Amino acid sequence: MFKPALSGFSKWLTYLGLAVILSACHSKYEGKTVEQWIDLLETGNSIDKAQAVAALGKLGPKAEAAVPALINTLTGKDIKEKMLVSHALGKIGKAAVPALVDVLKNEDEWIPVDTTFVISEDWEEGQTSNESVTWVNVYSEVSSALRIIGKDAVPALIELLKHERKAVRKIAALTLGELGPAAGTAMQALVESLDDEDEQVRESAAYALSKIDSAGHSLKFDKQ
Repeated sequence: MFKPALSGFSKWLTYLGLAVILSACHSKYEGKTVEQWIDLLETGNSIDKAQAVAALGKLGPKAEAAVPALINTLTGKDIKEKMLVSHALGKIGKAAVPALVDVLKNEDEWIPVDTTFVISEDWEEGQTSNESVTWVNVYSEVSSALRIIGKDAVPALIELLKHERKAVRKIAALTLGELGPAAGTAMQALVESLDDEDEQVRESAAYALSKIDSAGHSLKFDKQ
């Protein structure tokens, strides 16, 4: 079978693509590669894990390989680095969207977390609660990450407006609203959500439309 030889330009593009892939694999932050930071996240103590999460966030899209480990941390029972995880996933960007969406589809909204720390606006390290278990809204953490990702998360959020669980539809609408005008392509889907069977979803869709349309554009959509 005849196989045409690669042109000089095609070869250059191929080599360039390989170089980009290899560069991402060996990208470093503070002397450690992505793989080393992932290992620290998975095997280190609480301080190591927090440092790893922060480092992976700094690496951004170059830390795409860390998404599974970060998702495990997001849905795990250790709260100490959980507050940083959504930011790191958001900084990784578009590559993290499928995994974040899977969390919304497959995880419960609230998860129990083993902790001696209080989660509140005036939280300070060392402040303790009376119980060793509290509950964290993982959907809220996912929403934070998707908001950081921005426009690249919009198509997935539009799809989630049709999810069977009302809690998922609600958080999708609220997240689109927080994206504001960047979620302009979601307006038709949100208008349709105004007829959702759940009152909170309807209210969230109305809120989102008001935020997206804050620039004063008129809403002219046909509801079928």
